[in-house]
Amino acid sequence: MTNGSSVVAAPVAVPQNGEVEIPAALNFTRDQIRWGPVIAGLVTALTTMLLLNLLGVALGLTSANFAAAARQNNVPANAGQYAAIWAAVSAAIAFFIGGCVAGKTAAVFSRGAGALNGAMVFLLAVPVTLWLASLGLGALMGTLGSFAGGLNVEPGQIQNTLQDAAQQARQAVGGEVGGSEAAQAANAARTAAWGALLGMLIGLGAAALGGMTGTRREIDVDATTSHLS
Repeated sequence: MTNGSSVVAAPVAVPQNGEVEIPAALNFTRDQIRWGPVIAGLVTALTTMLLLNLLGVALGLTSANFAAAARQNNVPANAGQYAAIWAAVSAAIAFFIGGCVAGKTAAVFSRGAGALNGAMVFLLAVPVTLWLASLGLGALMGTLGSFAGGLNVEPGQIQNTLQDAAQQARQAVGGEVGGSEAAQAANAARTAAWGALLGMLIGLGAAALGGMTGTRREIDVDATTSHLS
């Protein structure tokens, strides 16, 4: 009912027991995971990670002294360490932004549900990146692609690596077992596994934190309905 330029809400019939059935559109206690916002957050996270990886490559190529490295026949000093730090920071930033987008656009109004939608951004990114890695496109995603490579490591592959290192050591020393080379291979495999696990935990935590941060404020359902005594 209208009164001039103002709009007056129509009265709502209230049962004698005072209970009003909440419309389905206002029932936010169900369907806590919203796949549309999760996919939007995933696209945002992957695009952000790609941009940050390109930025890292550009900064590295700009600041590194490749002339000195070429004369020494070696990579620039601390290049691997800086790349690992940048990869971890990029993953945290990308999944935080993706989680924030998911939490902001999802029709949920509790921080727990927002964190759940944000976490789903990362959890969905893992199988997507594994699929890209199987197509040989994992390198495009940088950090997450390396995580996928770590996830694809099987115990048999580690054993084959150790056997190859021992075989090369035997050939180098005339048949003697090279324990140091095998130990180095084992240390490299162990470091890669722990690094992949740590990186995934960082990405998952950043995505959940982003979803929690981006969650819209809770609404008061009673304020959106009319009650008559």
